[in-house]
Amino acid sequence: AFFNSAVDPSILFRRYTTNSDGTLTASAAEQDTAIDPQNSLNSIDVSSGGNAYVGYESSGANQYPTVVKNANTDGTWATASGFPKTLSTSASTTWSVVSVSLGSNQMAFIYADTGGGDGELRVTGFDGTSTYKTEVATTTLVEQGTNGEALLSCAGDTTNARAYCGFTKSGTFDLIYLSYTYSTNALSSEVTIASAANTNSIPVITYDSTRLDLFVVWAGAPTANHVYYSHSIGGSTWDSSTNWINEETATIPTYEGVGSTQYMTSDNLGVLYVRQSASPFDVRYASISRVTQTVTLTVNPTGQ
Repeated sequence: AFFNSAVDPSILFRRYTTNSDGTLTASAAEQDTAIDPQNSLNSIDVSSGGNAYVGYESSGANQYPTVVKNANTDGTWATASGFPKTLSTSASTTWSVVSVSLGSNQMAFIYADTGGGDGELRVTGFDGTSTYKTEVATTTLVEQGTNGEALLSCAGDTTNARAYCGFTKSGTFDLIYLSYTYSTNALSSEVTIASAANTNSIPVITYDSTRLDLFVVWAGAPTANHVYYSHSIGGSTWDSSTNWINEETATIPTYEGVGSTQYMTSDNLGVLYVRQSASPFDVRYASISRVTQTVTLTVNPTGQ
């Protein structure tokens, strides 16, 4: 799902399948969803039934956290009955919404209001058909990034119907972990992964569905221009952070731009980030295997 007001006022959607040679094949032409968001802070995940859910902030006189479901599963778009769905009627200038698949067509919609600089993390569970759980929320506030987005990431566990989330705590900039369980409609206790991180550090969660454990990747703290990771079995306790990548020479211009995959594949933990202090920037990918060593790939698109 993609939005750029200079291109189209609506969210654009396209589905691809991956090929063994690394190329992509589009399932259908680009689809115009006719859904007009307030900004580009949208997210997408796909249910076990193949339906895409896009979370976004609605446009208009008042902005609300909203999610829309695609009724089709063939790469074309048709908005499902009952959608778009407003998740909260608290108006704000900046909502971040994350859609997470939990298996059995169940979803968790995770959102935070950072319009005033920070806001609590909120979750609404959905059964995939028509029933929504009662919203649950933290009392801890989520820090706002430089573009207004919540410093928040989540990954879904489709076996246990659970969402695992990491976020940056407002004020102290601690990196916090918690989980949401669909069956009990409850949030777990919060666990501090790292204390006093950088103001723009975001803890990016990766779930290993084979070994049933978790990793979190972040940058900028305790040392600037370094990438770190930590590991946990179950989420209740986390290993001491590992200083993984040193980019002091090239520098990392934005820590909130660090990304990873929701799910670990082939025992590899990956990270994607931008480096260099000015254009042209490098887009760099690095991965570390649980059984071998770190490998890196750097792309330097001219003029970017």
